[in-house]
Amino acid sequence: LSEEFQVSILDCNMYSNEELSAKLKEENPFFVGVSFRNVDGANSLEKGNFLRGYKEIVGVVRSATSAHLCIGGSGFSIFPKYFMEETGADFGIVGEGELSLKELIEKLDRGEDFTSIEGLILPGEDKPKLPHIKHVSSLDVHFEDDLVDYYWKYSGMINIQTKRGCPYNCVYCSYPVIDGRKLRTLDPDKIVSDIKYLRETKNINYFFFTDSVFNIGNEFNLELAEKLVKENLKIRWGAYFSPKNLPEEHLKLFKASGLTHIEFGTESLSDEALNAYGKLFTFSDVKQASDLCVKHGVYYAHFLILGGYGET
Repeated sequence: LSEEFQVSILDCNMYSNEELSAKLKEENPFFVGVSFRNVDGANSLEKGNFLRGYKEIVGVVRSATSAHLCIGGSGFSIFPKYFMEETGADFGIVGEGELSLKELIEKLDRGEDFTSIEGLILPGEDKPKLPHIKHVSSLDVHFEDDLVDYYWKYSGMINIQTKRGCPYNCVYCSYPVIDGRKLRTLDPDKIVSDIKYLRETKNINYFFFTDSVFNIGNEFNLELAEKLVKENLKIRWGAYFSPKNLPEEHLKLFKASGLTHIEFGTESLSDEALNAYGKLFTFSDVKQASDLCVKHGVYYAHFLILGGYGET
């Protein structure tokens, strides 16, 4: 987009509604995109959701500019019809947004028909007319200095994606809806280059790979880890793993490349419940993966679902 359009980014975690409004009036944009990351905070002590905040942001946009408004993001992709109705947006993009967003802006700019865009949903529709067939294979990531500084300061790590899509069928999970089921790995050289840039320019040394499950596509993972070892960047990283498909020699290489902590998507320590969840591993796999982490000095945690489907 940046080669053909002037793009401005504003993170609403960092700016007030008044600052957002002033920025929109100053920029006078042709098109505004708003990304909804989550539906709620997954906090059992706070049963609300983020809809009120999202509607507030959309209201600021509508009052400050007459630009086309498109909403998207992972939270939106789970409940697209609901969010379209509640926000009154002009357009929505379900799932992977980069290519579809670019195509939508181009067609609007030229006054062309846009109804054949993959993932596009319009007001009153239940779902997109066309699912995603084209997928991004390499993201040309550009880091905004103020965003990187903010998230490094307040979270202590920087997030990077190495792959998209999940072929698993866990009954509770929304990742296949958000990313699709087809696994796509991104360019390992670009990932290493991005990490190297942040390490050398900002001394950032802790990263989290945000893939739904890191240890699928192990041939790619080994290539990435070997490139990280070769660069000798002295970083630490963590990721979401499955307790299955984690051979000891892989864990040793990941550790050598900087793996510090694993978050296992385990969900239960009962084979019966694991089977009900659609998991492809057993408690024996969970125990083995945990023992390997202890053996090689990798911190780990297990996510658990309590009172889940089929649990007694």
